[in-house]
Amino acid sequence: MKSTRFSRLLPAFVALAAATILVSGPVLADSAVVASDGALYEVFPARYGDVVTVPGGSFGANTPVLALRVTRSGQPSEIEIVDGTLDDQQEGSVSVEFEETTGTLFVAYTKARGFMADMHVAVRRSAVWSGRDILPNQGFYLSINPKVIVTRQQYVDFDDNGLPVTKSRSIFSLIWWEESGPSQARYAPIFVEDGELRVDAVQAWNLNELAGAQGITDPTGLPLAAFSYPAVQADPTSNGGVLVTFANLATRQQQVLRISFPDDLTRLAPK
Repeated sequence: MKSTRFSRLLPAFVALAAATILVSGPVLADSAVVASDGALYEVFPARYGDVVTVPGGSFGANTPVLALRVTRSGQPSEIEIVDGTLDDQQEGSVSVEFEETTGTLFVAYTKARGFMADMHVAVRRSAVWSGRDILPNQGFYLSINPKVIVTRQQYVDFDDNGLPVTKSRSIFSLIWWEESGPSQARYAPIFVEDGELRVDAVQAWNLNELAGAQGITDPTGLPLAAFSYPAVQADPTSNGGVLVTFANLATRQQQVLRISFPDDLTRLAPK
């Protein structure tokens, strides 16, 4: 059953990789976001030589990368390489989001490793990049179709003097589909607290388990598009929380989860 499910996703992965093989000339953005000041951020597949000026025929000029194009009103576009994509591994699905308060651009993308593909995040703030791999489940794995949004949360924490203080933080919520034994959606929240991106504290969750309905998954009779596109949106009734919807192949049902986060950290401190 496991090998059958994995083979069902291979055609989608091959098509995804083939879509990033480019010809010279203009390209369309895979994913884009517009900031409140009108700046347009676009992430798209390119070759290293399309972004960085290198002598013709130079080694590495045709290396596939993801590029970021920033276009501001009345100014020429600026193009740079997305962190973590200058290597011999093929990048695939992309999702981007921009956080206004800290001016942080968040890029989620998949990266091929042979017949497997895992999830990566790259974060750009003040023109400086940082990145993080999202660990897959054990065994063979194939990560596809990421989607990311950002929400804001007010929360209570201790200040330097040990007194309660109200703060605000940004939460990037990343969801994607992963084939790794069970076929299931996964979710990872990434926090920006006190202006600091907590990339080092990223933890991914299996949504089937969070829904309390884990077990053997079976996509028999279902087209790939029927279950491999989980979605996430802000929950307007909560303080920085999100709503995620995904196909749970253990129950063969579409499920919606409301995910929220603690907003009084003083109550979590040991007495």
